[in-house]
Amino acid sequence: TQRSPDAVKAIFREIVRQVSGTDGREPSDLRVLAAVDFIRQRVHQPVTLAEVAGSAHLSPSRFRHLFVQETGMPLRTYVLWRRLLQVWVLLMQGENLSTAAHAAGFADSAHLSRTSRAMFGTPPSVLQMKGPLTTAARRTPGHWG
Repeated sequence: TQRSPDAVKAIFREIVRQVSGTDGREPSDLRVLAAVDFIRQRVHQPVTLAEVAGSAHLSPSRFRHLFVQETGMPLRTYVLWRRLLQVWVLLMQGENLSTAAHAAGFADSAHLSRTSRAMFGTPPSVLQMKGPLTTAARRTPGHWG
């Protein structure tokens, strides 16, 4: 099922709220925070469980458990979520789908679209519409990414 543009914008607002730390959901374990930073810096390239676990100085099995405990989602889902967030910020700043997809580490816009539909039930192109969020994103580049 496809969501309305207003529903997608509401989802985006919630994501922005969570990423900005206003809901207190940010991980509290310093090792997971280090891993989140590692992922943010490499959102545009592939990352493996072993690499991310290494950035937190943990074994992959221990890291996997701790990451889910702290973030509420598996690493793979979190990485895709971060990439989608990066795409959405770029789209709202006026980038086209293909450029945004590549900048966030997707193989192409079709890969981006499949991932967006699988995770949120809507294509990323919905966020290319003009509106108050687009204006806000242009005023605060990088704030959410």
